[in-house]
Amino acid sequence: GLGPDRATITDARRSYQRFDLDQLARVFARTERESGAVLWLPRLLLLTGARLEEMAQLRASWFVRRDGVEVIDLHEARVKSAHNRRLIPLHRDLLELGILDLVKRADDRIFPELKYRASAERWSGAISSKLNREIDAALGANRRLTVHSLRKTFEHAAYVVGIPKPSINAITGHKPADVSEEHYLMLQDDVPLLKKHIDQITFPFLVQERVAA
Repeated sequence: GLGPDRATITDARRSYQRFDLDQLARVFARTERESGAVLWLPRLLLLTGARLEEMAQLRASWFVRRDGVEVIDLHEARVKSAHNRRLIPLHRDLLELGILDLVKRADDRIFPELKYRASAERWSGAISSKLNREIDAALGANRRLTVHSLRKTFEHAAYVVGIPKPSINAITGHKPADVSEEHYLMLQDDVPLLKKHIDQITFPFLVQERVAA
């Protein structure tokens, strides 16, 4: 009876807002001046829809090629549940921004500056606080706009361009909506289709950053 109230936790999760394009541009105007995890994690979160903890623990060996597509393989990652172990196709903007060059330079972990905190059982504690400070500095303090909002922003952008919900679930690691989606569509195995879908998502300010660079 002394644990956190489940309804309160659920409401808090649902209360996260997504970023609009202007807000994204203001946040990325700060993070794009940085390096390492502060530079790359916002890019990864926005263009994969992944959770921060999933991306914070990335290893070079998890970047592989499947069915002719460059992917992140999370099957060996510490994840929340079994359906979070998945293949995420690399968005064309991540490729053009140089994610594979970053991978080639890594001895093992992509972000070795992030340390595992055993008491919290996660890699992302310190970087979560850092990125949330960057968001606050860009937009003002707002508990509903956090680093987790990047995941919501990806999902909204995917919905807007017409990506089917089963594909969104397969990319982001959400639980399949029903038995048909889980056992018959099996979209998590159709990497070329997921690649086609993820590349439909665009964020104009990232294209501008790339051209300016």
